[in-house]
Amino acid sequence: MKRNFILLFIFLAIVLVLAVSTNKRNTQSPPILNSPSAAASDAISYCTPDQLESTVSTEGAAGSIYATLTMKNLSTKICQVYGNKIVAVSFAKSDSNVKVTPDSLSPHQFITLQPGDTIYSQIKYPNGPQCSRGVVQNVFTITYPISESDVVNFVSQDGNALLMQVCTNSDITDVLVWPFMGSPVTK
Repeated sequence: MKRNFILLFIFLAIVLVLAVSTNKRNTQSPPILNSPSAAASDAISYCTPDQLESTVSTEGAAGSIYATLTMKNLSTKICQVYGNKIVAVSFAKSDSNVKVTPDSLSPHQFITLQPGDTIYSQIKYPNGPQCSRGVVQNVFTITYPISESDVVNFVSQDGNALLMQVCTNSDITDVLVWPFMGSPVTK
């Protein structure tokens, strides 16, 4: 009986140690999405481009390419970025037949980033010909305004230029853009 009590005590001690250590590993909170009425955002300074790592990675899927955008706070300080702006997609060659549409607009005026926090957005565009006539490869860039005075440029993780096939005639190439959020976009 005494042996069973000792074994039970040891088991409970191990469970307690595991619970505490697991809780410590998961203490980093997700980015804080602040609504337009959040006055606390006024006290937090804006992130600067050198505090952020802004990258884009692409993946093809069934007729579409998904570009995942990430913005990570590399600094040791809490900072914020605009949350309710639209990701800008610009082309090297002027193409009037490309239509960029926001999936939705974020209701969050600011996103507060703790050191190490990452926020996410996504762009969806056609993978291959969707035109009645010819297509051309066009280099494009992605930017996002993080404050009144600063914009970040998203850089491809592999260092290559970002390319999109766009129509050469009057057909429209549709590009869909999601707002930034605290977890990866899964649409």
